[in-house]
Amino acid sequence: MTHLQPLLDWLGAHPGLGLICVLLISLCDSLLVISIVVPAMPLMFGIGALTALDALAFWPCVAAVSAGAVAGDSISFWFGRRFGKEMFASRLAKRYPEMVARSERFFEQHGKKSIFIGRFVGLVRPFIPAIAAAHGMRWAVFVALDAFAGLCWALAYMTPGVVFGASLGLASEVAARLATLLLTLLVLVTALIWVADRVVRRAQRRAGRWIDAMLDWSARHRTVGRLGGWLADPAQPETPALAALALGLFAVGAFMLLVWWGVGQQVPPAADQLAWQLSQDLRTPVTTALAVAAGSLSNWKVYAPVAATVLLTLWLGGHVRAAAHWLAALGFGVMLSCGLRALVHVTDPAHFYHLPVAGHTAGFDLVIATAIYAFVPVLLTTQRPPAVRARYYGVAASLIVLMLLGELYLGGVWLSVGVTAVLFGTLWVAVLGVGYRRHGALPIAGRELLPAVIGVLVAATTLAGAFELQHDRSKTIAQMQRLPSAAWWNGRYAELPAYRMDNTGREKQPLTVQWAGELNDINGALHRAGWQEPPVLSWTTALRWLAPSAPLAELPLLPQAHAGAHQALMLRKPMGAVADGDYEQEAVIRLWPSGARIERLPLWIGTLSTQTGQRTLRLMRYPRTDRDFDLPLAALSPAPAGFEARRVQHRRREADVSLWTGGVWLLRPARAEAAPPAPAAPAAEPPAPSRP
Repeated sequence: MTHLQPLLDWLGAHPGLGLICVLLISLCDSLLVISIVVPAMPLMFGIGALTALDALAFWPCVAAVSAGAVAGDSISFWFGRRFGKEMFASRLAKRYPEMVARSERFFEQHGKKSIFIGRFVGLVRPFIPAIAAAHGMRWAVFVALDAFAGLCWALAYMTPGVVFGASLGLASEVAARLATLLLTLLVLVTALIWVADRVVRRAQRRAGRWIDAMLDWSARHRTVGRLGGWLADPAQPETPALAALALGLFAVGAFMLLVWWGVGQQVPPAADQLAWQLSQDLRTPVTTALAVAAGSLSNWKVYAPVAATVLLTLWLGGHVRAAAHWLAALGFGVMLSCGLRALVHVTDPAHFYHLPVAGHTAGFDLVIATAIYAFVPVLLTTQRPPAVRARYYGVAASLIVLMLLGELYLGGVWLSVGVTAVLFGTLWVAVLGVGYRRHGALPIAGRELLPAVIGVLVAATTLAGAFELQHDRSKTIAQMQRLPSAAWWNGRYAELPAYRMDNTGREKQPLTVQWAGELNDINGALHRAGWQEPPVLSWTTALRWLAPSAPLAELPLLPQAHAGAHQALMLRKPMGAVADGDYEQEAVIRLWPSGARIERLPLWIGTLSTQTGQRTLRLMRYPRTDRDFDLPLAALSPAPAGFEARRVQHRRREADVSLWTGGVWLLRPARAEAAPPAPAAPAAEPPAPSRP
């Protein structure tokens, strides 16, 4: 929103010029040939987003887009009427022969309907008006059809942008990184399944040639080449080749890590530190829970039950050879994990940065987990068609990548160590899979293995994730800083942060409350002072945002995060004039744990803000945080019963764009130890004049 502000300000000052620009964009997108190089969808999407942000009026924009589309198509129609079919023999048209031919076939097939349908088909849209004119269509008929098509096209292409623009307003209340992360994960999983499909299909076509070439090479090199024959020739034993290749992979993996980290080096390379810092920018309570679930896949409490389940199922099902290869996959994973752990001494990020949340592995357990999750598809896709293999391998690849990302996020592994572990675990499965399938492997039905494996995986992941989250919370509470009450009251409040740290890692709204006390006592005192619980945010209550006339008191508030945690307390209080059951503004208090204790009491840190109802296109209304953080300070004066309050001055940024002069409330129980008189100068300073 900050980067968009200059554009929004310009459009607000020049709405007429903005509509002219919209019309010209739509016109260029409809002109003959020129339309090919104009990206219609992103531009219409952006125009829709600007209307949702109230930078442009919605219906005038729809009219401008429709008019521009009709004007551009009419110019193309004139060219077709003026030059006829000879126009498509010109040098410019010959640059796009396939598009011209396709457009002609499209018009011949659909006739007049092509004017409407072609408006939504990017490959034929630039040529349909000219082709229609060249075939003798009357201009009046063309304009009538094209005007209706242009209106529908404008609404269809702008509506997604309107929805996105409205969500930007909501995203300004909560960090947008969560949505970005979820979208990234969706794209990543889709891309992994697509890549797996392409790799499997290509490998399936070339596998025979590769194996024949390896056998030929083995025949020419009797000493070293004997490994290839042992691995790929069904008539020879595979165990010696697998053992030699396992030792080779172990040696190469250890060498790579020693070269990257150096012998005895404890400071991680710059690339690893950068990857760690980038992962921390995504910290939110939701993403932490997702990362714990994904990272627990590399926890022995999860992969060990899965491995035991697969082994037991194969043994009871009579698949002795598959069970033997399963043990080989596990054995190498354990060997490489223990070997790398012994040779390469690497402190994980959580311990290196002295974080309360520590990784449960040094990253080397990723080798075992990768071998387990990657070899299950090998067992289930033997003698199966490529399409089936692609689905299984795509799911396995997604699990492994999410597992690695979860460990990176939680600080359990550095990027270089994690990638090396996953890479060599995957290479071992590939080698083992060749040997398994070339030595008489039989197909295993998915119904024999998958139900038990999925059930154990889900149950173990849930239990391990819940344990990790509870363990992290208990460690955080145990490490809370303790401050003397008098010292905090008289100056050490300045050691606490002055601004809320949002999910992007940036300082946002000022933290204008520091409150010592039990959360239940604070909650009760605020309720007695007139503060109220807001509606709980859910799918049902969120629908109230779609009612533009809904009273502000009925709208659920959006959660906010500070230092990776959602607020522990959130209450609202009406402000301003009340009319027809609604009011103009409301004060909102949010409190987060500060990580400190005042004597025996926890210290909470929070914001006091004012909320107003933000309407978007008369389609929705949601609470929006105002920029003025001096005005809501009056909502805590006088202090709630049972607490004493003191107004102090905190440090503020010079570049702070919010209206805040640095005022902060300190509150503690009234029966707390009496503090010596404090200097009154900071509290007595008159507030600076509000900036316009």
